[in-house]
Amino acid sequence: MYGSITEEAVTGMKIHSQGWNSLMDLLEPPASFGSASLDGPIVTVQRKRWATGLLEAFSSRRNPVFLTPNRKLKLRQCLAYTWILSWTFSSFPELVYTSFLYTRISYPANHDGIGNICFPAATYPNSVKHKHSPLRHGNVGPMCSPTKSMANNSDSPLCEIKYLNNNKHRSLSLIVLLLKLYIVAYRLVHLSDHGFPWFIAFLCDCWYTFIWLLWINIGWTSVDYKTHPQLLLQRSSSDRSFRDDDGSDARTTNNDSKYGAEEYEKLREKIEDAVHGKVPIDLSGDYAVFADTQKNNHPAIIKIIVENKERLSNGLPHLIYVCREKRPNYQHHYKAGAVNVLTRVSGAMTNAPFTLNVDSDMFVNNPKIIKQAMCLLLGLRHENCAYIQCRDIFYNDLKDDPFGNNFLIAFEILGRGMSGIQGPMFGGSGKMSYEEMKRKFGNSMELIKLAAQTLSGESDIDGPLNLSSRIETACQVANCDYEHETEWGSKIGWVYGSITEDIVTGMKIHSRGWRSVLYISDPPSFIGSAPLGGPTVTIQRKRWATGQLEVLFSKNNPLFLTLKGKLKLRQCLAYMWILLWGASSIPELFYTFLPIYSIITNSYFLPKVGEVAFIGVIALVLTQNLQHITFCMGCGQNFRECWNGMRMNRITNMTSSLLACLSWILKFFGISETFFEVTKKYQPIVNDGADSGRFSFDDSAMYVPITTLLFLHLTALFMPLLGLRPLNDVGRCGPGLLEYIFSLFMVISYWPYVRGLFGKGEHGIPFSTKCKSSILVLIFLLVCKLFGGGSLFH
Repeated sequence: MYGSITEEAVTGMKIHSQGWNSLMDLLEPPASFGSASLDGPIVTVQRKRWATGLLEAFSSRRNPVFLTPNRKLKLRQCLAYTWILSWTFSSFPELVYTSFLYTRISYPANHDGIGNICFPAATYPNSVKHKHSPLRHGNVGPMCSPTKSMANNSDSPLCEIKYLNNNKHRSLSLIVLLLKLYIVAYRLVHLSDHGFPWFIAFLCDCWYTFIWLLWINIGWTSVDYKTHPQLLLQRSSSDRSFRDDDGSDARTTNNDSKYGAEEYEKLREKIEDAVHGKVPIDLSGDYAVFADTQKNNHPAIIKIIVENKERLSNGLPHLIYVCREKRPNYQHHYKAGAVNVLTRVSGAMTNAPFTLNVDSDMFVNNPKIIKQAMCLLLGLRHENCAYIQCRDIFYNDLKDDPFGNNFLIAFEILGRGMSGIQGPMFGGSGKMSYEEMKRKFGNSMELIKLAAQTLSGESDIDGPLNLSSRIETACQVANCDYEHETEWGSKIGWVYGSITEDIVTGMKIHSRGWRSVLYISDPPSFIGSAPLGGPTVTIQRKRWATGQLEVLFSKNNPLFLTLKGKLKLRQCLAYMWILLWGASSIPELFYTFLPIYSIITNSYFLPKVGEVAFIGVIALVLTQNLQHITFCMGCGQNFRECWNGMRMNRITNMTSSLLACLSWILKFFGISETFFEVTKKYQPIVNDGADSGRFSFDDSAMYVPITTLLFLHLTALFMPLLGLRPLNDVGRCGPGLLEYIFSLFMVISYWPYVRGLFGKGEHGIPFSTKCKSSILVLIFLLVCKLFGGGSLFH
């Protein structure tokens, strides 16, 4: 560790604070000899340097007292380090004591003994240049200081960490929290004086306060990373941990987005024509293996398309076609199963130390991203960094992002905030011993051998001389029955059991003590295709929400991983916020019904203008929305983009998330099974002016709840305009101003569905959906008529 001239003491404390142990072995004969200081000035200068360094460590943030509460430094070890670091302070009481005319017998040999034990035969440079290291005077955090192998050639780190100044965000978040707590307390105090709507609002406000606490935890410590790719090649010769072949990869993948999209669409059409048998294909020779293959019933097929036999650093890298085996009676586990097969095939054929995972609808946009990612993986090696997550940017998104695909808040607050704890979600990794290889990796002896070499650090990074010799092994590990009675999908590779396999895999990685990094580069690292249109967006969000609920109510719940694993508490709370995203649609559904119920039944659930809490509600709404808008604009969005993101959040909660909750409930009781719905990877955009960015609809049941809510809000708003009387208007204190404002806000949020009521074709809500919603509206009005009177506690 830098920052002290007694580096050994500080480094030892940091190692012990991370849970590691150390041993002292007094060998016979002695293991090593050194040169002792044999002169008065030399001895005193040496001891002075030790004492100065110990004082620096004692009065810094590396004091063992600070490393004990939140780290793994044991109390007795802390006391031992405190005794060592306070060794110098003994000079002050000794000076005072010897200044008196008393006889004092001291034992300087004891002090010498401690010095000899802690710093045996130490020889330091005469200068103290380490005082001026970047660790003390720069913005380089301890997790980004170079490891020993990296620091041989230069003191500059491969990456730097910067803790962002988010005091404004913290202050506004705390103000919002206090206002939410005030509203909850106000509702609790007046709970017995109000009816059913007030009680439901109290429960919903409690839920929203809890969710806001989780959100504050996420955004409390935000970090950013800076890489130095120019230093990577200087250290590659000594580390021998990678090959620099990403330059040519960038030339092959960094294509124009429009050209790439057009070519992808042509390829998709050819594949679809081939699937339907419209294109004659010569299935002879090397292509004979493709004969008689079906989509879900075919053998493993692996073909070498390009092989860089000359190992040219500026040549085209290996390009290998992989098609895993699929059989009707075997589960293929969707994306997680495909990634695990690719991992095994990659290990069997090249055993490369790094993998780059890019979805089929994404392509490389930044030619330096591979070097930048390696800077982070190598620079954070001693921090057990498992993977680097990059932000998603879409090339086909429309102006002002009408479908809310940018997820700015997710990456700027959620991603950066989780990076300040253990890192964002995604990825996969593992560590184990050779004796367990067969049970863990399967019965391929070649793969077991390569895995053992990798885990012991002895793997050949150049790979085999002839890839063709590994095809048989690669086909073996790509078979659908290879994972039987192994730990693939549970402890090795991507985790099975959820359609959001990336989330549960990331949690399992973090629960083993690994961390991850969110890296946002300029230009963006990867660019992909965003889902456009109502059905595509809602299906995708429904799949996410369903998978999150599956993880939440499974053995992979982050609370269990915190108690049994190494998942930190704050990281656990961050994952809880993510997994509860879909479940939040239930309280939002009730809260959205409350203004309708209040207006129709002549009741209220929000404070009146004359009440003290009225100001609190107004302050809460203004502060929370002002915080969100200013943050979005500070990140480069305009007001329209910010509003579209907020609007889509309201819409997806009442469509995708709500139906996901219903799907999970049906699966939980065994009524139905969750199925994987695939979104189209590319949709050509037809910009016809007025219809650009408009919502499209189909006859899915997903649109019935939100259409019903829209009908009810319109009914509630038009009741006073048409002179209609509430269903129960005797002796009631009717709805106030806030109920009508709330209802009007929901209609504005659902404006795409208002347009859909009068739209035609795909831009209009189907007649069957309108009929179903109308029936539900009549049922709700009947329920309000029958049960809308009386108070809950009277």
